[in-house]
Amino acid sequence: MFNEMIQIAVAHLDNALAYIVTLPKEEARIRLFCLLPVFWAMQTLRLIQANTLALLRIENIKIPRRVIRSEFFKSLILMFSNRLTIRHYKKIRQDFANLPLVAV
Repeated sequence: MFNEMIQIAVAHLDNALAYIVTLPKEEARIRLFCLLPVFWAMQTLRLIQANTLALLRIENIKIPRRVIRSEFFKSLILMFSNRLTIRHYKKIRQDFANLPLVAV
């Protein structure tokens, strides 16, 4: 059940990335505003997939602050390049290798 939910969430994030790369690069603040939640959500889903039993024990699954900070600084650079943004997204998404990738 969790894997199906993760699969649905990742498909939505694939679509979100497809939308983000259509935004003009001149709109850096809007792109950053959209990119950060996508990258943070992917990192959170990676943690959930790695430890689905934690959800059953009602534990909080949170990405570490260092990951949040790292994704923020990466996004500051990536928001100006669609190619680099897609590459970084696919790198995070590799952990979901069993899920089909929506063309971006």
